[in-house]
Parts: sequence; structure tokens; C-alpha cells
Amino acid sequence: MNLVYFQQAGRPNFGDDLNSWMWKSLFPKELCGDDGVNLSGIGTILNASLMPPGRKWIVLGSGVGYGCVPSDWGGPKWKVLALRGPLSAGVLKLRPEFAVTDAAILLREIAGLDSIPESERSGIVFVPHHSCIQTGNWELACTIAGLEYLDPLSDSRLLVERIRHAKCVIADAMHGAIVADTMRVPWIPVVTGSTISTFKWLDWAQSMQMDYRPHVLSASTGIEKFRNMTNWIYGEANFVQDASEENVVAHYQRAQRYRGAKWWRRWVRAARGISYAVPAKIIGSLRASESWKNGAIAHVENAAKSLQIASKMPSMLSDEKVFAQKSERMREAVAMVPRCIDELRVL
Repeated sequence: MNLVYFQQAGRPNFGDDLNSWMWKSLFPKELCGDDGVNLSGIGTILNASLMPPGRKWIVLGSGVGYGCVPSDWGGPKWKVLALRGPLSAGVLKLRPEFAVTDAAILLREIAGLDSIPESERSGIVFVPHHSCIQTGNWELACTIAGLEYLDPLSDSRLLVERIRHAKCVIADAMHGAIVADTMRVPWIPVVTGSTISTFKWLDWAQSMQMDYRPHVLSASTGIEKFRNMTNWIYGEANFVQDASEENVVAHYQRAQRYRGAKWWRRWVRAARGISYAVPAKIIGSLRASESWKNGAIAHVENAAKSLQIASKMPSMLSDEKVFAQKSERMREAVAMVPRCIDELRVL
């Protein structure tokens, strides 16, 4: 089978990149070749742009959240073993039992990646979402706040190891929280900006029978603040303030209606230029001014204060019984993969 996950040229991303090595540790080498069967594992990749019609798919822990549902979804070439959570199951019109959890819970099945004693853990770490790297200044905010910054664009194996050895994880990146929960490290959910998908977070949190009430952080730069205010114009405002299931699903459905329109891609290209690219260039030309420098200091100091507040909030961890049940369900799903491959090969 061929491992399929979101990849952006020259720009690694922590959660998606777990696919590049986790599955190879879980499956025999002979299963990890491209023989016409595709495995959809970690990530929000159940959408038409990443899954063109006519291909054969095994779905193992993926979710919906971006883009429209694949046009041939549910046909004979689809083998769904597990979805990320109940919101994904609802959108895809599948029974609740398909809502297992995110596939990254399987990291604990890899030798050397078990949970370690609390006495061997140290430090509070912050894992931002990759989308805030370009316009934010969260590394400096962490330095001011006295927290350890983990770059989501760095090697995913090293990030897993550092999370595993942390006392607590402040997570803007959803897989920062998922890996922490998998390693039984307490975590605190935060939001750096409007691009953060409440649908994804709630989907996973509900799969582990937890609430999702994140602490919203202050913008760390002026450009980041501007971006957060204008993301809605080109369809990247994914954060929902009232994270009730009804509101979150309604927000997702509205977004899909726009994204499915024929004019949407042309609009996005134009809107990005008007509301993001051009203003970013103008702001960039002002960076040398004293007023800009003073404003930059104020932004990053406010961001640091919001991080300090977040670090003192109650941490979260899924119930041990729920974690054990979900881990067992994912192990069962993994065991079914060879049979699914055989069934798909004959189609």
C-alpha cells in the first residue's frame, strides 16, 4: 500500500510528518510499497483535492475538516477502518462506531515510545501550529514567558521525544496535544489565531471523551493580528469561539458550500492578494520605523503574558480507561489492514 498524507514542498509539518515513519514501524516492509492501494492515516486529508476519484483507499484514523468530501466517497473502493472522531463520522454519514480516534495514538505501539515516569520529565513546552510561523514571533514570546518553544517544522521524531519528556505541553498544534495525551503527558489547549480548526480539535477531543475549551492567545506580531482579522475573507477562518458541536458543524458546512463553488478558487487568489499579500508588503516596509519597533515589542510581550496565563490553567489528559479502549480499537484496525489490501487488489 502507498502511504498518503499532506506534504508541502520545502515545508515540513509536525503532525503530517508522523506518517513518514510511524506506519513503517507498525507494518511489515512488504506492505509499505505502492501497489495501487492507498492508506490514509494521520491528518485532515479526507477531501476531494487530496483524494481524486477512482483510487483504492484504506482509511485508518483520518478526519475531515478542509475541502469537500471525495466525490466517490463510500463506494466499493473504500475500506474505512477508523475515523478521527464523531464529527467526521457525522459528515461522512457513517455509524458512530467508526469514530475511533486519531491514528497518532498508535505511537505507543512503537518500541521505545512508551510513557515515562513523571520523575523523569521536565519543563513546560509550547507547540504552535505551523500556520503561525510565517507571521508570528512565538519563539521570542516563549523566551520572555520562560517556556520552551518547539518548532513544528523541525524533525517530528525529535518533537515526539521532547513532548514525551515534558511535564506539560501547551498545544496550539493539535498533534502537540494528541502526542502528549498518547504519552500520558498533561496538556493545555490554546489558539494562536483564526486559522486553527475548531472542527478538527473537537472531533478528536470528543473521540477521547473530553471537552475542548482553548485559551485564546494574544497575537505575537502586528502582521499576525492583521492576518487573524482577515482570514475569513479567503476561507481560512476555522476557529469557532463557541465550540458547541452544533455551532462547529454549522460553521464547517457553511465553509464547504463556499469551497464547493466553481468561482471559489479564483476568489481565493484575488482575496489573498487584497487582504494578505499586499498589506504584508506595506507592513514590511514600515518595520524600520520606531513606532513599528515599539509596537512589535508590545505585541510579543502581550503574547508572552498570555502564554504565562495559559501555563497556569488546569491541564488535560484523557481517562485511562478511554485511552486503553481506543488504543485497543486502533490495534484491531491495524490488524485488519492486510485483509483489506487483499480485497481491494481484486477490484
